[in-house]
Amino acid sequence: MYTVVRFTLDRARAQQLVPLGEKMNEADPGVFDGLRAKQDGFACEVERSDLWGDHYRAIRAFISLHRDRVRDAIALGADVTFDVAIDQEDRAARMALVLRCPPDLLADLSSCGASFELSIYSGGDEPRSLEQPRLDQIFFASYDPMALAGFYRDIVGLPLQELHVESEPTRWGCDVGSIYVSIHDQADLPEMAGFIKPGAINLFWKTETLDAILDRARVAGVSTEDYFEYPDCRVLRLRDPDGNLVRLEQPARSA
Repeated sequence: MYTVVRFTLDRARAQQLVPLGEKMNEADPGVFDGLRAKQDGFACEVERSDLWGDHYRAIRAFISLHRDRVRDAIALGADVTFDVAIDQEDRAARMALVLRCPPDLLADLSSCGASFELSIYSGGDEPRSLEQPRLDQIFFASYDPMALAGFYRDIVGLPLQELHVESEPTRWGCDVGSIYVSIHDQADLPEMAGFIKPGAINLFWKTETLDAILDRARVAGVSTEDYFEYPDCRVLRLRDPDGNLVRLEQPARSA
């Protein structure tokens, strides 16, 4: 069982949370380590223990120490949520798991405007905390990020948005399920020049709208000759403007 507190704000304004995180570090060194990969806020670990009492006390202590910063974040329009995560191993170890939320904890949450969330993981594939890695982000460094963003937005259909954050280069990003997709200009990333090579990845997407993608690709003048029909699916393979191979597959509908 583990508890985190998430400070989230729309990506266009999330940079405004950084000064609050830095102030939190003054009172509690290391609690803030920058915006998370999705660039929509940050999360702080509060407690990691098998005992609910430890989490209860840790949440109260966190609020006591950072109450003003939580209020400041909410005043900016951010959502602040304490999330207690219970995974399959926690549930298997007990006949019953009761998490009592006493009035003083509710009063603390109410006093700063924070929310409380309980996440219960029941599937066998759920990782325990972050000990088992999981894919969080697809990061493109492109020679022509505007063209690449246009391809994935206008042809593939991803809801990419152009993001302008103060003092940072323009980028494009969106959520695709639980994965964040971001597109950056490789010229803005000199420190990663030795690790990034545009056009070096293959992407496989599942879709239910392959016909619409085919139509948009043809209108845009993108070759659709690499198209196949199989008994269980239809497949279209394209090259994006950077040369990455993009495979789009639509499963056959059941009769």
